[in-house]
Amino acid sequence: MSYPPQRSAEYIRALHKLCQFLILNTNNMGIMVEVGSFAGESTKVYSEYFETVFAVDPWIPQLNHPNYRPDGSDVFGAEEHFDLIFKDSFVVQKLKMKSEDAYSRFEDESLDFVYLDGLHDYDSVAQDIKLWYPKVKPGSHIGGHDYLTVFPGVIKAVNEFFGEKMKDVVFFEDTSWLIKKL
Repeated sequence: MSYPPQRSAEYIRALHKLCQFLILNTNNMGIMVEVGSFAGESTKVYSEYFETVFAVDPWIPQLNHPNYRPDGSDVFGAEEHFDLIFKDSFVVQKLKMKSEDAYSRFEDESLDFVYLDGLHDYDSVAQDIKLWYPKVKPGSHIGGHDYLTVFPGVIKAVNEFFGEKMKDVVFFEDTSWLIKKL
């Protein structure tokens, strides 16, 4: 089994800062959903802060993703790596499915945090925000990754959905974004 390349130490530190921000600015650190868990590096960080982390990912290589291979296999072994990290975890619950199939498993206003890091095209991000925003409790946050010019679809979807509320979005050095649902 080949493991995916490790995220940088700066990325991991930034996720810890994001979680520390949430501790100070959120009602509860109980249940979160991470859409797009890949090999589990970010999931591991979240599992240190939340009581339950639902990791949503179909673990199906995408044509435009760097781990795609023509035979359909995962060149990095991301799912296997994820499974190895969390095989004995009571905190992380793996949901091997697409975002649009997972969201209906959760009641509206039932989640303390949703982090979107699935597909990075406009339609996918816009759909993820639309599906998951109602699931977040008032006073809790929704956020995501890769708010940067290399992914114009992420920027456009976030900007369009939140509009004038963009002034309330908090950005982190790893290109994560967060906004509190009022």
